[in-house]
Order: sequence, then structure tokens, then C-alpha cells
Amino acid sequence: MIPNDTEDSKSAAVRVLPSGAETEANSTPVDIRKPSWKPYENSYPLRPLDEQSQTVEVWRQWLSYRWMLRWPFQRRVFYSFTLGEILFFYPLVALAIAVGVLAYLGIGLEQDVESTGTLASIPFLFTFAAACHNSLFTFLIGIPFERTIIYHRYSAYVGLVLGALHGFLYEFEESEEGRRLGDEHDDDENEEKRTSGWILQAAIFGLVAFSVWPIRRYFFEIFYRLHVIFFLVVIVSALFHGATFTYIGAGIWFVDFAYRCVTAAMFNEQKATFDVLPADVIKVSFPKGDRWKYKPGQYVFICVPSLSIFQWHPFSISSSPADDMVSLHIRVLGGWTKALHKKIDESPEKSMTLGILFEGPHGETTVNLDDQTYQHVLLVSGGIGITPMHSIVNSLKEQHERGRPLKKVYNVWAVRDRFMITSVYTTNPDINISVNSLPKSFQPDILRLDSDEELKSDSETIFKTRLYLTKLQRDKDEYPVANISPTLQPWLRFGRPNLKEIFQKFCNDSGVQHTRVAVLTCGPKGLINEVEKLARTQSNSRVTFDFHKESFEF
Repeated sequence: MIPNDTEDSKSAAVRVLPSGAETEANSTPVDIRKPSWKPYENSYPLRPLDEQSQTVEVWRQWLSYRWMLRWPFQRRVFYSFTLGEILFFYPLVALAIAVGVLAYLGIGLEQDVESTGTLASIPFLFTFAAACHNSLFTFLIGIPFERTIIYHRYSAYVGLVLGALHGFLYEFEESEEGRRLGDEHDDDENEEKRTSGWILQAAIFGLVAFSVWPIRRYFFEIFYRLHVIFFLVVIVSALFHGATFTYIGAGIWFVDFAYRCVTAAMFNEQKATFDVLPADVIKVSFPKGDRWKYKPGQYVFICVPSLSIFQWHPFSISSSPADDMVSLHIRVLGGWTKALHKKIDESPEKSMTLGILFEGPHGETTVNLDDQTYQHVLLVSGGIGITPMHSIVNSLKEQHERGRPLKKVYNVWAVRDRFMITSVYTTNPDINISVNSLPKSFQPDILRLDSDEELKSDSETIFKTRLYLTKLQRDKDEYPVANISPTLQPWLRFGRPNLKEIFQKFCNDSGVQHTRVAVLTCGPKGLINEVEKLARTQSNSRVTFDFHKESFEF
């Protein structure tokens, strides 16, 4: 985020203390003008329950118990698989397919068309329930929408397989009955069931086929429109076919959809400022107000009605809950973001105020940052993945000022040199390139640095930030255009970060007592996989690295 002179000083992106005002990490004074930090202070139930103080306290007590109960099951014990997935989810998927196959073959179960049809419809109850943004999965287990999507997909796969077996069994029995009865067989008797069944199966196949990763990633608009069309076909054909569990699941989804629409229309309509930033980034900002609350690292679905009332896209919140302004930073990638960028870029000041609707917040980290479980935190981000990570680290700083105990927060940000020389932005030759002015590839520039000490290798501060500029492909005489000055930016590192060395430093600094380190990462898939592997392989008897990843791919 580029600091804006018109914004409140609380939401300024970078803050550097004047000379002599720096404080040592271990003697950070508590700001007595602000309320003391409390565990779960940013956690609130759904609206309108968040307005009742007693309900809020009960909710926070429930969250502390929920974390205690769920933690053993969400630990990754085999590569990316959690203990809960290994014990419950994948065995349940295998069991459902096994029961369907046995029913189809008539082994241990009655070979009955109606029974196989019931078995085929049950998975879709979970398919639609797992697609809800606000669900029992979230309330009871704390699994947010973006991570229940995997349950949504797998239950759809199971339903597709069981539905095909049901259809094949029906056709087999129909053909057998036709041969047995000959001319007396009334083939039109169940024609409606037969037709609706195969239409239902074809629509489910279409949903699955057009939801594969390459289509979702590179042809999102096609994926989204076909998903809606096939979904409606599934509902109508399920009603005609009598697939009870399928339309019950769809009913659950529609209740959630109605709640989201009502809350967005009643509470979450705003006038937002859109600014074009370097390196193809759009900044969105709007007042938080007193009623809307969120946690660091969460995201919202944004709709810009002047572009399309039907398109809602998820973006991470880059601001801290303590800020008066909510900020989002959007990388220009797909058709919708390109249309938005073009609309703003054509304005004279590269800035525009537009009406928005937003829905959320959503998201939950798999490491508990709401209480004192972790006093050591490592955040690793690549490119635009900085947005949720710096929301977290900026919030930790603000909480530490109010008394939250922290020992080490290490923030690593690596970006490619993407800022093009042909950009409309120019560099003032008189500018003092320093911590206040990062290279333009570092977008969004949302660092909150209280002193240059955070950037130095030998500093003893609690909060440490390391900036890496990778794949620098430009001549030195082109550096000023991209705002790069190795002399005035001695803290800027070139090349990829040595993540293994960073993990080992946490191990060396752990001391005698066992230390748990929260490791959070967001960025390209290769970076996430590397951090996840290191969190697993570098854990030992003295240090445990508990891993969490943020992904932009639903």
C-alpha cells in the first residue's frame, strides 16, 4: 500500500520512528491509552448475535474449547494429510464407495435399484452443505469455507460414482425384465424416472468435469457460469427423480445463500475508493465502521455492481483489525480484475469511488493466533500473498503494544521484479529512497515498520522483516525507474531466501524448553510446498513447527 496523505495516520502503510525513539524489543512499553490485549478479542459470532455482549463472551469460551478439542485432529501427520482426514474423512469416502459397489453387486446387501438410488443421493447432502459459506462445519469444527471445498469435491465424486452404478443397475434390470416379459413389458411406465435420472447424472458429470483445476484457474468465468447452470439442472432433475437427499442439501445451501444476500444488502454496502498501484495492483479501501468486525488473515467476497451484480470474488483483507480503514489489494489477473483495472486506469487521477457489496469475513488459520499458544511466529509470503500475512503481522504488532506476550515474529517477503519500465508511474529523482519507499515491485507496500532495526540481520528486535527481490532482469541504469537503490536500501536482499537457514535459526534459538512455532505462508504453490516440507522435516524434540497455508485457489 502506498501511503496516502489524506488517510488517517493509523492506516499509514509505513511508520518509522524518529531518531532516538526506537525501543528495544524486550522492553516494548504497553500503550496505557488502549485497552489491554485479551485472547479472542477479534472473534465474534455471526450477525446479529455479535451485538450482544453475553453472546460474544459465550462464543469466545466456545472457541477456546473448540481449539483444544480439534487441535490433535488437524495436525499434519503424513505430508499434507491431517490426523482427522486420515482417521475420518478418507476412510468415510472409501467406505461410501465400497458400500455402493457391494450394493450394486448384491454382495452382503440386497441388489435393489431403489436402495442404490438412495445411497447415490446421500453424498450430495454433504456436497451442498460443504459449499455453504456459513455452515455447521465452521461452527462445530472450525473448518472455514475455503477448506470445506475439498469435502465438497470428494462427496461430489462419490455421488457421481454411486449415481452411475445406480443407473447401470437400473438399465440392467430393465433389460432383464424386458427379456422376461417380452411384449407384456411396459417400457414407458418409468420413463420419467429414467429420463430425469440420466439428466441428473449428466448434470453432475458436467459439474465435476468443468470444475477441474485448469478450467477453474484459467477459465474461471466459464467454470462459474457452467457451475450455476448445471446446479440448477441438478435441482430440477432431482425433484422429478425423487432424489430426496440431493434437494435437501440444496435447500441447506439456499438458506445460507439467502442469509448472505440479506446481510450483504442490509449491512455490507459501502462506497469504496479504488486506486491503481504499480505492478498491476488495485487498492480498495473503505471505512470499517463500528459494527463490522474481522480477524487478521481473513478474506471477503467483493461485488462491484457497476461491473456485474452477479460476480463475487474473494480477496484477502490486508489491513489490521485495529485500523479505521479496511483495505484490500487485488492483483490484476483474470477478466473481472482486468475490467476493473481498465475502468479505474481510465480516470484522470487513476482513482475512483465506486459502490460495493461485500460478504464475510471468512477464513480461519489452522494455528491458533487468538490466544497465547504461540509466542514464536514465522510468516513467509510470495508476491501478492503478502496481503493476509501482513494483516496478521501488523495485528500482532498492535496487540504486542497492548501487552500480548511475543518473543519472535519473523516476516519474509519475496517478490519477482515485475515492475515494468513502460509503466505510467515515474520516480521523482529527488526522492529519498529508504524504508519509506520500497522498490515498486513490492506491491502492496503495506509494511508497518517501527524502526529500521527490523530489517537488519543482527538486530535483536522481536519483529524482524526480510525483503527479497528475485529474478532481477534489468540494467543498473534502469534501477531508478523501479525505485531500486542497493546503496540506500541496504536491507534489500537479491535472490531467493534461504528458508532452511531461517528454520534452523528458530531451532538454534529455541533454548531448553520445548517451543511451538506458528508457520504461516501464502504465495506460489512451489513456495508453499517448500515451507510445508521444511515445517515437517525441521521439527524435532525441542521445536515443533505448526504449519498453515493460505491459498487463492478454491
